[in-house]
Amino acid sequence: METTCTFRTVSTQWNYSVNTFGELSSVKISQQGKNFIEFFEGRRHEAYKDTANIYTIGVGHVKNVKPYMMATDTQIDKWLEEDLAEATKKIEPHITRDMTQAEQDALISQAFNMTTRSAVKLAKYFDQDKELWKRKTLLYSYDIAKNPVKGLKIRRISERLLAEERDWKSFASWAQKKTTNIGMILRKENELFNGIQDP
Repeated sequence: METTCTFRTVSTQWNYSVNTFGELSSVKISQQGKNFIEFFEGRRHEAYKDTANIYTIGVGHVKNVKPYMMATDTQIDKWLEEDLAEATKKIEPHITRDMTQAEQDALISQAFNMTTRSAVKLAKYFDQDKELWKRKTLLYSYDIAKNPVKGLKIRRISERLLAEERDWKSFASWAQKKTTNIGMILRKENELFNGIQDP
């Protein structure tokens, strides 16, 4: 039996720092953005294999990770800062337009979670047209056979909600439940964004 879930459509309150024009001049993640990434990546003190069978530790850290590797919170925080800096460098050269802090956080989350090629493509879409970027974001959640992948679909929807300063956490918490299937998530996606065309 399906359960229904209602989400608030009011904007979440964010403590973003903007200039007098309501814009930011460079790409930089906020603490809210870091919290978003850790929500999805988790924080693990011992190396494990992720869904792609890659050894991972900390908050989605994969560089030079070996089996049975252990890490303290201090080391995890250091790796996270390094990985966020690397993710930011992927996209920063391709963005020339103004952006809100929420949009920056979403773009960096994408760069953190995607290949450089995909992150750059989305950054270029953003630079071309923000609405185009929002639509394209939702399409980066399918496998090679064009089947939606639950984890990726949840993250892409949440990134768009984050960029729009909407309540992403209620959606993600509901969507990640074992009782929430991909069909329910796709229907909720359609409700949230007034109709989305699949690839």
